[in-house]
Amino acid sequence: MEVGSLMSAGRLYKTGDRVRWLADGRLDFLGRVDFQIKINGQRVETGEIESVLSQGPGVRDALVIAKATSGGTMRLVAYVLGDGVDTASVLDVCRTQLPVYMVPSAVVELAEWPLNANGKVDRKQLPDPQWDAATEELAVPEDTLELGIAKAFGEVMQTSSVGRNTSFFALGGDSILAIRAVSVARGFGVGFTVVQLMQHQTPAQLASVARVLDETAIQIVGAAPASGTVPLTPTQRWFFFMDFTDVNHWNQAISLRFPGETTLDLGQLQQALHHLESHHDMLRCRYRVAADGTWCQYIPERGTEPPVLEVVKATARTNLDKKLTALQGSLDLIHGPVWRGAVIQTPKQPDRVVLVFHHLVMDAVAWGIIEEDLGCAYFGRPLPRRTTSFAAWSHRLDRFLSTVPPWAPAAAPPLLLFCCSTDCTRTTAGGCGGVGSGEGSILRCLATTSTLYVFVRGKAI
Repeated sequence: MEVGSLMSAGRLYKTGDRVRWLADGRLDFLGRVDFQIKINGQRVETGEIESVLSQGPGVRDALVIAKATSGGTMRLVAYVLGDGVDTASVLDVCRTQLPVYMVPSAVVELAEWPLNANGKVDRKQLPDPQWDAATEELAVPEDTLELGIAKAFGEVMQTSSVGRNTSFFALGGDSILAIRAVSVARGFGVGFTVVQLMQHQTPAQLASVARVLDETAIQIVGAAPASGTVPLTPTQRWFFFMDFTDVNHWNQAISLRFPGETTLDLGQLQQALHHLESHHDMLRCRYRVAADGTWCQYIPERGTEPPVLEVVKATARTNLDKKLTALQGSLDLIHGPVWRGAVIQTPKQPDRVVLVFHHLVMDAVAWGIIEEDLGCAYFGRPLPRRTTSFAAWSHRLDRFLSTVPPWAPAAAPPLLLFCCSTDCTRTTAGGCGGVGSGEGSILRCLATTSTLYVFVRGKAI
Protein backbone atom coordinates (compact mmCIF):
# COMPACT_ATOMS: atom_id res chain seq x y z
CA MET A 1 0.00 0.00 0.00
CA GLU A 2 1.52 3.31 -1.08
CA VAL A 3 1.12 6.33 1.20
CA GLY A 4 1.02 9.81 -0.30
CA SER A 5 1.03 13.14 1.47
CA LEU A 6 -1.37 13.05 4.42
CA MET A 7 -1.91 16.81 4.13
CA SER A 8 -3.33 16.45 0.61
CA ALA A 9 -5.31 13.29 1.24
CA GLY A 10 -8.54 15.14 2.07
CA ARG A 11 -10.85 13.55 4.61
CA LEU A 12 -9.16 10.85 6.72
CA TYR A 13 -10.80 8.03 8.66
CA LYS A 14 -9.55 6.25 11.75
CA THR A 15 -9.58 2.58 10.80
CA GLY A 16 -8.23 0.99 13.98
CA ASP A 17 -5.58 -0.86 11.99
CA ARG A 18 -2.11 -1.14 13.52
CA VAL A 19 0.60 -0.69 10.89
CA ARG A 20 4.31 -0.01 10.46
CA TRP A 21 5.34 2.74 8.04
CA LEU A 22 8.21 1.40 5.97
CA ALA A 23 11.05 3.47 4.55
CA ASP A 24 9.73 3.11 0.98
CA GLY A 25 6.36 4.61 1.94
CA ARG A 26 4.39 1.37 2.23
CA LEU A 27 2.35 0.34 5.26
CA ASP A 28 2.97 -3.07 6.78
CA PHE A 29 -0.29 -4.30 8.39
CA LEU A 30 0.34 -5.63 11.90
CA GLY A 31 -3.20 -6.18 13.15
CA ARG A 32 -6.07 -4.39 14.81
CA VAL A 33 -5.57 -1.99 17.73
CA ASP A 34 -8.98 -2.76 19.24
CA PHE A 35 -8.27 -6.51 19.30
CA GLN A 36 -4.90 -6.20 21.03
CA ILE A 37 -5.21 -7.00 24.72
CA LYS A 38 -2.94 -7.13 27.74
CA ILE A 39 -3.05 -10.37 29.70
CA ASN A 40 -0.82 -11.28 32.64
CA GLY A 41 1.49 -8.37 31.85
CA GLN A 42 1.89 -9.41 28.19
CA ARG A 43 0.46 -7.66 25.13
CA VAL A 44 -1.34 -10.22 22.99
CA GLU A 45 -2.54 -9.96 19.40
CA THR A 46 -5.66 -12.13 19.43
CA GLY A 47 -5.50 -12.57 15.65
CA GLU A 48 -2.32 -14.63 16.05
CA ILE A 49 -4.06 -17.00 18.45
CA GLU A 50 -7.16 -17.21 16.25
CA SER A 51 -5.00 -18.14 13.27
CA VAL A 52 -3.49 -21.06 15.21
CA LEU A 53 -6.89 -22.13 16.58
CA SER A 54 -8.26 -22.33 13.04
CA GLN A 55 -5.69 -25.05 12.33
CA GLY A 56 -7.26 -27.27 14.98
CA PRO A 57 -9.22 -30.35 13.84
CA GLY A 58 -12.83 -29.53 13.02
CA VAL A 59 -12.52 -25.77 13.64
CA ARG A 60 -14.24 -23.60 11.01
CA ASP A 61 -13.65 -20.23 12.65
CA ALA A 62 -12.21 -18.91 15.92
CA LEU A 63 -12.40 -15.86 18.15
CA VAL A 64 -10.34 -15.01 21.27
CA ILE A 65 -11.20 -12.53 24.01
CA ALA A 66 -10.14 -11.92 27.61
CA LYS A 67 -12.67 -12.65 30.34
CA ALA A 68 -12.49 -12.32 34.11
CA THR A 69 -12.90 -15.30 36.40
CA SER A 70 -15.04 -15.11 39.54
CA GLY A 71 -11.91 -14.01 41.38
CA GLY A 72 -11.24 -11.16 38.94
CA THR A 73 -8.26 -12.75 37.16
CA MET A 74 -8.20 -12.04 33.43
CA ARG A 75 -7.76 -15.14 31.28
CA LEU A 76 -7.88 -15.89 27.56
CA VAL A 77 -10.99 -17.64 26.28
CA ALA A 78 -11.21 -19.17 22.79
CA TYR A 79 -14.56 -19.52 21.00
CA VAL A 80 -14.62 -21.88 18.03
CA LEU A 81 -17.23 -22.78 15.43
CA GLY A 82 -17.47 -26.46 14.63
CA ASP A 83 -19.32 -29.70 15.16
CA GLY A 84 -17.94 -31.88 17.93
CA VAL A 85 -14.59 -30.09 18.19
CA ASP A 86 -12.03 -31.88 20.36
CA THR A 87 -11.02 -28.97 22.57
CA ALA A 88 -8.07 -30.90 24.05
CA SER A 89 -6.61 -31.40 20.56
CA VAL A 90 -7.15 -27.73 19.76
CA LEU A 91 -5.25 -26.71 22.89
CA ASP A 92 -2.44 -29.14 21.98
CA VAL A 93 -2.08 -27.34 18.65
CA CYS A 94 -1.84 -24.01 20.51
CA ARG A 95 0.80 -25.31 22.90
CA THR A 96 3.03 -26.44 20.04
CA GLN A 97 2.92 -23.07 18.24
CA LEU A 98 2.31 -20.40 20.89
CA PRO A 99 4.10 -19.26 24.05
CA VAL A 100 2.47 -20.27 27.32
CA TYR A 101 0.91 -16.86 28.02
CA MET A 102 -0.93 -16.96 24.65
CA VAL A 103 -2.51 -20.40 25.12
CA PRO A 104 -6.24 -19.98 25.98
CA SER A 105 -7.34 -21.13 29.42
CA ALA A 106 -10.66 -22.39 28.06
CA VAL A 107 -12.19 -23.33 24.71
CA VAL A 108 -15.93 -22.90 24.11
CA GLU A 109 -17.56 -24.51 21.07
CA LEU A 110 -20.46 -22.69 19.39
CA ALA A 111 -22.76 -23.65 16.54
CA GLU A 112 -22.88 -20.07 15.26
CA TRP A 113 -21.73 -16.59 16.23
CA PRO A 114 -24.10 -14.24 18.09
CA LEU A 115 -24.50 -11.24 15.78
CA ASN A 116 -25.49 -7.64 16.41
CA ALA A 117 -27.73 -5.46 14.26
CA ASN A 118 -24.81 -4.70 11.92
CA GLY A 119 -24.13 -8.36 11.28
CA LYS A 120 -20.88 -8.37 13.25
CA VAL A 121 -20.01 -10.75 16.07
CA ASP A 122 -21.55 -9.48 19.29
CA ARG A 123 -18.73 -10.17 21.71
CA LYS A 124 -20.81 -9.17 24.71
CA GLN A 125 -23.19 -12.05 24.01
CA LEU A 126 -20.50 -14.72 24.01
CA PRO A 127 -21.20 -17.12 26.89
CA ASP A 128 -18.92 -17.36 29.90
CA PRO A 129 -16.84 -20.53 30.05
CA GLN A 130 -17.22 -23.02 32.86
CA TRP A 131 -13.90 -22.32 34.55
CA ASP A 132 -14.20 -25.22 36.96
CA ALA A 133 -15.62 -27.72 34.47
CA ALA A 134 -12.75 -29.94 33.44
CA THR A 135 -12.46 -30.65 29.73
CA GLU A 136 -10.89 -33.95 30.68
CA GLU A 137 -10.65 -35.98 33.85
CA LEU A 138 -8.06 -34.43 36.13
CA ALA A 139 -5.30 -36.71 37.38
CA VAL A 140 -5.40 -36.80 41.18
CA PRO A 141 -2.22 -35.76 43.05
CA GLU A 142 -0.31 -38.84 44.13
CA ASP A 143 1.49 -37.71 47.29
CA THR A 144 1.70 -35.00 49.95
CA LEU A 145 3.96 -32.73 47.90
CA GLU A 146 1.74 -32.85 44.80
CA LEU A 147 -1.37 -32.28 46.91
CA GLY A 148 0.14 -29.25 48.66
CA ILE A 149 1.26 -27.76 45.34
CA ALA A 150 -2.17 -28.37 43.76
CA LYS A 151 -3.89 -26.70 46.73
CA ALA A 152 -1.56 -23.70 46.43
CA PHE A 153 -2.26 -23.41 42.68
CA GLY A 154 -6.00 -23.60 43.31
CA GLU A 155 -5.98 -21.00 46.08
CA VAL A 156 -3.91 -18.49 44.12
CA MET A 157 -5.85 -18.98 40.87
CA GLN A 158 -9.20 -19.41 42.68
CA THR A 159 -10.17 -22.65 40.98
CA SER A 160 -10.82 -26.21 42.07
CA SER A 161 -9.76 -27.71 38.72
CA VAL A 162 -6.14 -28.48 39.48
CA GLY A 163 -4.73 -31.94 38.81
CA ARG A 164 -1.21 -33.27 39.01
CA ASN A 165 -0.64 -32.42 35.33
CA THR A 166 -2.28 -28.97 35.37
CA SER A 167 0.09 -26.18 34.33
CA PHE A 168 0.11 -23.17 36.65
CA PHE A 169 0.51 -20.84 33.68
CA ALA A 170 -2.26 -22.52 31.70
CA LEU A 171 -4.52 -21.52 34.60
CA GLY A 172 -3.59 -17.89 33.95
CA GLY A 173 -0.60 -17.64 36.24
CA ASP A 174 2.20 -15.13 35.74
CA SER A 175 5.43 -14.14 37.48
CA ILE A 176 3.64 -12.05 40.13
CA LEU A 177 1.17 -14.82 40.90
CA ALA A 178 4.07 -17.27 41.00
CA ILE A 179 5.50 -15.33 43.94
CA ARG A 180 2.16 -15.66 45.72
CA ALA A 181 2.04 -19.37 44.92
CA VAL A 182 5.41 -19.85 46.63
CA SER A 183 4.10 -18.07 49.73
CA VAL A 184 0.79 -19.94 49.81
CA ALA A 185 2.54 -23.29 49.31
CA ARG A 186 4.64 -22.66 52.41
CA GLY A 187 1.39 -22.53 54.35
CA PHE A 188 0.67 -26.05 53.09
CA GLY A 189 4.13 -27.19 54.18
CA VAL A 190 5.69 -27.26 50.70
CA GLY A 191 8.80 -25.31 49.72
CA PHE A 192 9.93 -24.34 46.23
CA THR A 193 11.24 -21.24 44.47
CA VAL A 194 9.81 -19.07 41.72
CA VAL A 195 12.56 -20.27 39.35
CA GLN A 196 11.61 -23.87 40.07
CA LEU A 197 7.96 -23.08 39.35
CA MET A 198 8.94 -21.47 36.05
CA GLN A 199 10.87 -24.57 35.05
CA HIS A 200 8.46 -27.18 36.46
CA GLN A 201 4.95 -25.87 35.87
CA THR A 202 2.72 -28.75 37.01
CA PRO A 203 2.33 -30.27 40.50
CA ALA A 204 3.78 -33.56 39.25
CA GLN A 205 6.87 -31.88 37.79
CA LEU A 206 7.33 -29.42 40.65
CA ALA A 207 7.10 -32.17 43.27
CA SER A 208 10.35 -33.62 41.91
CA VAL A 209 12.30 -30.54 43.10
CA ALA A 210 10.09 -29.25 45.95
CA ARG A 211 10.61 -30.19 49.58
CA VAL A 212 8.43 -30.80 52.60
CA LEU A 213 8.84 -28.04 55.18
CA ASP A 214 8.85 -28.61 58.90
CA GLU A 215 8.48 -26.00 61.61
CA THR A 216 12.22 -25.37 61.75
CA ALA A 217 12.41 -24.73 58.00
CA ILE A 218 10.02 -21.78 58.21
CA GLN A 219 11.58 -18.71 59.79
CA ILE A 220 9.19 -17.46 62.42
CA VAL A 221 9.49 -13.90 63.66
CA GLY A 222 7.54 -14.66 66.81
CA ALA A 223 4.79 -12.90 68.68
CA ALA A 224 6.73 -9.72 69.40
CA PRO A 225 6.54 -7.13 66.60
CA ALA A 226 9.81 -5.92 65.14
CA SER A 227 11.10 -2.41 65.83
CA GLY A 228 14.21 -0.30 65.32
CA THR A 229 16.25 0.89 62.35
CA VAL A 230 15.78 -0.84 58.99
CA PRO A 231 18.26 -0.38 56.09
CA LEU A 232 16.81 1.14 52.95
CA THR A 233 16.45 -1.32 50.11
CA PRO A 234 17.88 -0.48 46.66
CA THR A 235 14.46 0.57 45.40
CA GLN A 236 13.92 2.82 48.41
CA ARG A 237 17.36 4.40 47.91
CA TRP A 238 16.39 5.10 44.31
CA PHE A 239 13.17 6.77 45.47
CA PHE A 240 14.95 9.26 47.73
CA PHE A 241 17.78 9.75 45.22
CA MET A 242 15.27 10.97 42.63
CA ASP A 243 14.42 13.92 44.88
CA PHE A 244 10.70 14.09 44.04
CA THR A 245 8.89 17.34 44.71
CA ASP A 246 6.50 15.74 47.20
CA VAL A 247 7.92 12.55 48.68
CA ASN A 248 4.78 12.04 50.76
CA HIS A 249 2.46 11.75 47.78
CA TRP A 250 3.67 8.64 45.95
CA ASN A 251 0.83 6.29 46.66
CA GLN A 252 -1.11 3.22 45.69
CA ALA A 253 -4.80 2.80 46.50
CA ILE A 254 -7.40 0.07 46.27
CA SER A 255 -11.16 -0.20 46.81
CA LEU A 256 -12.54 -3.37 48.45
CA ARG A 257 -15.90 -4.89 49.28
CA PHE A 258 -16.38 -7.69 51.79
CA PRO A 259 -18.54 -10.55 50.44
CA GLY A 260 -21.97 -10.61 52.05
CA GLU A 261 -21.38 -7.41 54.02
CA THR A 262 -23.69 -4.58 52.97
CA THR A 263 -23.12 -2.37 56.03
CA LEU A 264 -19.72 -2.70 57.66
CA ASP A 265 -19.22 -2.70 61.43
CA LEU A 266 -16.93 0.34 61.80
CA GLY A 267 -15.59 -0.67 65.21
CA GLN A 268 -14.84 -4.18 63.99
CA LEU A 269 -13.15 -2.81 60.87
CA GLN A 270 -11.00 -0.40 62.89
CA GLN A 271 -9.81 -3.23 65.12
CA ALA A 272 -9.06 -5.30 62.01
CA LEU A 273 -6.91 -2.47 60.65
CA HIS A 274 -5.14 -2.25 64.01
CA HIS A 275 -4.48 -5.98 63.90
CA LEU A 276 -3.15 -5.57 60.36
CA GLU A 277 -0.76 -2.80 61.44
CA SER A 278 0.51 -4.90 64.34
CA HIS A 279 1.00 -7.96 62.14
CA HIS A 280 2.85 -6.15 59.34
CA ASP A 281 5.66 -4.10 60.86
CA MET A 282 6.27 -1.90 57.81
CA LEU A 283 2.82 -0.35 58.16
CA ARG A 284 4.20 1.40 61.26
CA CYS A 285 7.35 2.54 59.45
CA ARG A 286 8.57 6.15 59.68
CA TYR A 287 11.36 8.05 57.93
CA ARG A 288 13.75 10.79 58.98
CA VAL A 289 16.65 12.78 57.56
CA ALA A 290 19.95 12.06 59.32
CA ALA A 291 22.55 14.69 60.20
CA ASP A 292 24.45 13.95 57.00
CA GLY A 293 21.32 14.58 54.93
CA THR A 294 20.58 10.95 54.07
CA TRP A 295 17.18 9.37 54.57
CA CYS A 296 16.71 6.60 57.13
CA GLN A 297 13.77 4.39 58.02
CA TYR A 298 12.80 2.90 61.36
CA ILE A 299 9.91 1.00 62.87
CA PRO A 300 8.56 2.42 66.16
CA GLU A 301 7.14 0.25 68.91
CA ARG A 302 3.59 -0.97 68.39
CA GLY A 303 1.03 1.55 69.60
CA THR A 304 -2.12 0.83 71.56
CA GLU A 305 -4.33 3.19 69.60
CA PRO A 306 -5.96 1.82 66.42
CA PRO A 307 -5.34 3.70 63.17
CA VAL A 308 -7.76 6.45 62.26
CA LEU A 309 -10.63 5.21 60.10
CA GLU A 310 -12.27 7.93 58.06
CA VAL A 311 -15.92 7.60 57.07
CA VAL A 312 -16.84 9.25 53.76
CA LYS A 313 -20.52 9.67 52.93
CA ALA A 314 -20.66 9.80 49.14
CA THR A 315 -23.71 11.99 48.71
CA ALA A 316 -22.27 13.68 45.62
CA ARG A 317 -19.53 12.79 43.17
CA THR A 318 -17.65 16.04 43.75
CA ASN A 319 -17.73 15.45 47.50
CA LEU A 320 -16.33 11.92 47.07
CA ASP A 321 -13.54 13.10 44.76
CA LYS A 322 -12.58 15.83 47.20
CA LYS A 323 -12.49 13.46 50.17
CA LEU A 324 -10.47 10.80 48.36
CA THR A 325 -8.01 13.40 47.07
CA ALA A 326 -7.50 14.62 50.63
CA LEU A 327 -7.03 11.03 51.81
CA GLN A 328 -4.36 10.43 49.15
CA GLY A 329 -2.52 13.57 50.25
CA SER A 330 -2.65 12.85 53.98
CA LEU A 331 0.34 10.49 54.20
CA ASP A 332 3.44 11.73 56.00
CA LEU A 333 6.73 9.82 55.82
CA ILE A 334 8.29 11.60 58.81
CA HIS A 335 5.41 11.88 61.27
CA GLY A 336 3.11 9.20 59.87
CA PRO A 337 0.96 7.58 58.87
CA VAL A 338 2.35 5.86 55.77
CA TRP A 339 -1.08 4.36 55.03
CA ARG A 340 -4.71 5.26 55.60
CA GLY A 341 -8.07 3.53 55.55
CA ALA A 342 -11.56 4.87 54.85
CA VAL A 343 -15.09 3.55 54.47
CA ILE A 344 -17.15 4.87 51.57
CA GLN A 345 -20.88 4.89 52.36
CA THR A 346 -23.05 5.34 49.29
CA PRO A 347 -26.88 5.32 49.44
CA LYS A 348 -28.39 1.99 48.29
CA GLN A 349 -24.95 0.46 47.72
CA PRO A 350 -22.73 -1.79 49.87
CA ASP A 351 -20.04 -0.08 51.92
CA ARG A 352 -16.59 -0.03 50.38
CA VAL A 353 -13.19 0.08 52.05
CA VAL A 354 -10.52 2.28 50.48
CA LEU A 355 -6.90 1.68 51.47
CA VAL A 356 -4.12 4.11 50.54
CA PHE A 357 -0.47 3.08 51.01
CA HIS A 358 2.76 4.87 50.29
CA HIS A 359 4.70 2.98 47.63
CA LEU A 360 7.69 2.65 49.98
CA VAL A 361 5.75 0.10 52.04
CA MET A 362 3.56 -1.49 49.35
CA ASP A 363 4.00 -3.30 46.05
CA ALA A 364 1.94 -5.47 43.71
CA VAL A 365 2.69 -8.69 45.60
CA ALA A 366 1.93 -7.23 49.03
CA TRP A 367 -1.53 -6.08 47.88
CA GLY A 368 -2.80 -9.63 47.68
CA ILE A 369 -1.44 -10.42 51.14
CA ILE A 370 -2.98 -7.30 52.67
CA GLU A 371 -6.39 -8.05 51.13
CA GLU A 372 -6.41 -11.62 52.46
CA ASP A 373 -5.18 -10.63 55.93
CA LEU A 374 -7.70 -7.80 56.25
CA GLY A 375 -10.52 -10.20 55.41
CA CYS A 376 -9.25 -12.68 58.01
CA ALA A 377 -8.92 -9.98 60.67
CA TYR A 378 -12.38 -8.52 60.01
CA PHE A 379 -14.18 -11.87 60.12
CA GLY A 380 -12.22 -13.06 63.16
CA ARG A 381 -10.10 -15.67 61.43
CA PRO A 382 -6.46 -16.14 62.49
CA LEU A 383 -3.81 -14.43 60.39
CA PRO A 384 -1.00 -16.49 58.84
CA ARG A 385 2.16 -16.98 60.86
CA ARG A 386 4.64 -14.12 60.91
CA THR A 387 7.57 -15.19 58.76
CA THR A 388 10.83 -13.42 57.86
CA SER A 389 10.45 -9.72 58.58
CA PHE A 390 11.07 -6.93 56.11
CA ALA A 391 13.90 -5.75 58.40
CA ALA A 392 15.64 -9.15 58.16
CA TRP A 393 15.13 -9.17 54.39
CA SER A 394 16.56 -5.66 54.03
CA HIS A 395 19.64 -6.55 56.13
CA ARG A 396 20.20 -9.64 54.00
CA LEU A 397 19.82 -7.64 50.79
CA ASP A 398 22.23 -5.02 52.10
CA ARG A 399 24.88 -7.70 52.71
CA PHE A 400 24.24 -9.20 49.28
CA LEU A 401 24.86 -5.85 47.58
CA SER A 402 27.97 -5.04 49.64
CA THR A 403 30.11 -5.41 46.52
CA VAL A 404 29.60 -4.44 42.89
CA PRO A 405 28.14 -7.43 41.02
CA PRO A 406 30.86 -9.12 38.91
CA TRP A 407 28.82 -8.70 35.74
CA ALA A 408 28.54 -4.91 36.06
CA PRO A 409 31.87 -3.78 34.49
CA ALA A 410 31.47 -6.08 31.51
CA ALA A 411 27.82 -5.27 30.85
CA ALA A 412 27.01 -4.30 27.30
CA PRO A 413 24.75 -1.40 26.19
CA PRO A 414 22.05 -0.36 26.86
CA LEU A 415 23.21 -0.98 30.45
CA LEU A 416 24.47 2.30 31.89
CA LEU A 417 26.38 2.68 35.14
CA PHE A 418 26.52 5.86 37.16
CA CYS A 419 28.59 6.03 40.32
CA CYS A 420 28.42 8.55 43.12
CA SER A 421 29.43 8.58 46.77
CA THR A 422 27.16 8.49 49.79
CA ASP A 423 29.62 10.81 51.55
CA CYS A 424 28.30 13.82 49.67
CA THR A 425 26.52 16.60 51.52
CA ARG A 426 22.88 17.25 50.86
CA THR A 427 21.71 20.72 50.03
CA THR A 428 18.09 19.93 50.91
CA ALA A 429 16.26 17.20 52.78
CA GLY A 430 15.91 15.22 49.57
CA GLY A 431 18.69 16.54 47.35
CA CYS A 432 22.24 15.25 47.18
CA GLY A 433 24.93 17.90 46.77
CA GLY A 434 27.27 15.28 45.34
CA VAL A 435 25.20 15.06 42.16
CA GLY A 436 24.64 18.38 40.45
CA SER A 437 21.30 19.43 39.06
CA GLY A 438 22.58 18.88 35.54
CA GLU A 439 23.74 15.39 36.38
CA GLY A 440 20.45 14.67 38.08
CA SER A 441 18.57 15.75 34.96
CA ILE A 442 20.77 13.50 32.84
CA LEU A 443 20.10 10.57 35.14
CA ARG A 444 16.36 11.10 34.97
CA CYS A 445 16.52 11.32 31.19
CA LEU A 446 18.63 8.18 30.93
CA ALA A 447 16.32 6.32 33.29
CA THR A 448 13.46 6.83 30.83
CA THR A 449 15.37 5.66 27.76
CA SER A 450 17.80 2.98 28.92
CA THR A 451 18.38 0.32 31.53
CA LEU A 452 20.04 2.42 34.21
CA TYR A 453 21.88 1.07 37.24
CA VAL A 454 23.08 3.56 39.84
CA PHE A 455 25.80 2.49 42.26
CA VAL A 456 26.34 4.25 45.57
CA ARG A 457 29.56 3.06 47.20
CA GLY A 458 29.34 -0.02 45.02
CA LYS A 459 25.73 -0.80 45.93
CA ALA A 460 23.17 -0.96 43.15
CA ILE A 461 20.18 1.21 43.93
